Amino acid sequence: MFSDFRSLVVRTAMPMKWKSDPQHAARALKRFGDVEADSGWQYLQAIRVAVDPDLRRMLFENVVEEFKHAGYFHQAAHTLATGRIRSADEPRTLLIKRPEDMCDFLAFAHVSEKAIHSQFDVYAAACGIPAVSEIFKNISVEESGHESEAHSHLKRAAGSNRAASLAVWKARFKRGVEAWKRLAEPVGGLMFHAIFAVTFLVLGPLLKQREKASLGPIIHRADRTNERSPALSSAIETPAL
Repeated sequence: MFSDFRSLVVRTAMPMKWKSDPQHAARALKRFGDVEADSGWQYLQAIRVAVDPDLRRMLFENVVEEFKHAGYFHQAAHTLATGRIRSADEPRTLLIKRPEDMCDFLAFAHVSEKAIHSQFDVYAAACGIPAVSEIFKNISVEESGHESEAHSHLKRAAGSNRAASLAVWKARFKRGVEAWKRLAEPVGGLMFHAIFAVTFLVLGPLLKQREKASLGPIIHRADRTNERSPALSSAIETPAL
């Protein structure tokens, strides 16, 4: 459901925004490149704890490819940029620290590569910039190879299909939570403003009536005082010269 909603938003908003604002497109491409570079760094950390030679080969090939993808995105970003762009200052989260983490890491890699494969196809169709569309298409094809290879190594590391399936389910749940958190931040702000506006429209008139009711006796007494004291009333209404 979330992926369908995301695809709809991308296909609707991306062409208009990227064509009208090249700097925004450049920042987005810079972010794509940063994510690819971080993936390469994560695979590099996984090599440090990997024992199986075939797994280490696969991880190293992924390191090289992820950094190559980062270069494609960064080059496209600087080509489109109309001003200065820079990477966001965000802390890195190390996904694998011990050999025991390898199963969860491979599951997360498998799920992530599968998601990227489908998302990049949508971006390629929606971005409206032929050169950038080619980048998305080419990377999507290469990521699909990562996806299948990561899954085969995952089954070997997990020891059984059931354990591998459980690890994949956990990885999907983790990605789902992260995706909803990213969505909740801007949507949460919109929801706050919407709730505030509705509250103001509904409660505003009621509060106004209540204030009138509470101030009524005071206003009535003031009117009676003015009626009894015309001089005082005149002094209040006419400023001293």
